[in-house]
This record gives sequence, structure tokens and C-alpha cells, in this order.
Amino acid sequence: KSLHIKKDDQLKYLESESIKCLKSLRQIDSKDDEIYLLQLRSLTILHQYIAALGISPTVLTLTNATADSLIEVSLNKESIQEILGEYPILYSGVVSKSILTAYLSLFISKKLGWESETTQKKLCVCSFLQDVALPDDNMYKVHSEDDPYLKQFKEYELKAFLYHPVAAANYAKQFTSYSDIDYILASHHELPKRKGFP
Repeated sequence: KSLHIKKDDQLKYLESESIKCLKSLRQIDSKDDEIYLLQLRSLTILHQYIAALGISPTVLTLTNATADSLIEVSLNKESIQEILGEYPILYSGVVSKSILTAYLSLFISKKLGWESETTQKKLCVCSFLQDVALPDDNMYKVHSEDDPYLKQFKEYELKAFLYHPVAAANYAKQFTSYSDIDYILASHHELPKRKGFP
């Protein structure tokens, strides 16, 4: 009974925060200095929602709105350096890495002339999901299964770390609006002993 009440409270909290983020994303000007904090907050709620309850209509709506926000900001900036100069580097972790990966991907696609909205959204969604299944937020720094930092984790956490690209791809399959993002995550994700990004 207690577990049910706790899950209910968590669901209400995530739904309430998702609605607040959606409302704020629709109202904020993409040139506002607070946009990055709002994107961080939105993606944090997304990651918590996915970890707790999986993919839902709320997750899909908030994902699209967050991706639209990043795309709009990138269209108003000349270069990735401009974003890096404004970005609140105080915040690090999986969510921040996901947002910066999305911005970097958007600017690379712009340079290559891949400016279709579908391509841009796919890149954002892949960036959002790339590390969503990590068992510990600090594992985003690890690029090799030989990294000494991994010695502090339990065996089940190490297995989850090695499996997290596949787990991300499994989540991606539920984003039916974006074909092939599961393949992108499974095949081009940062894997142990192979650096890169979606």
C-alpha cells in the first residue's frame, strides 16, 4: 500500500512538473538567458519520468517541446561556441551532456546542410536518450570498461553500464514518430573503448 501511494505521488509530481515545463517552453523567448535552465529542468523531468514509468504520451509531448526549444535556440545562434559561452557550465551530469550533445549535433547537421526538421528532431531525441539508462549519473564520464573510476561500482551497475546503449535503443523504439533512432543509439552511441556521439 505504501509503495502504491509513493508511486502515485511520484506520478503526480512528474505530471505536474511536465505540465509546468511545457507551459514555460511555450512562453519563453528563445533568446532569454533562462532558456538553458528551462531545458535542463525539462530534460531532468523527462529522464526521471522515463526511469520511473517508461515512455508515455506526456514524455512524448515534453520530448518534442524540448527538442523544438533546442532547435529554435540553435537557429538563432551563429555557432556552437556562442552557446558554449552562454551555457551554465555549473550544471554537469547526464542531462547537461545530453543537451550539449544535441546542440553539437544540430550545428554539425547545419554545417552539412541537413536542415530538415525531422533530422534535427531525431538528433535531439537520440541525444536526450543516449544515457537515460545509466545506473549512476556520474557514469557519463566513463569511456572505457578499463576506466579505474568503474571500480567503485557494483557488478550489476557495471552490467547496466555496458548494456545502457541497448536499453536506450529499446526506449527509442517507442518513439514511433522518429524512425531509425533505435539503430542510431545502438550503433553510434558512446560504447566502451569507442568514443563518439549519436
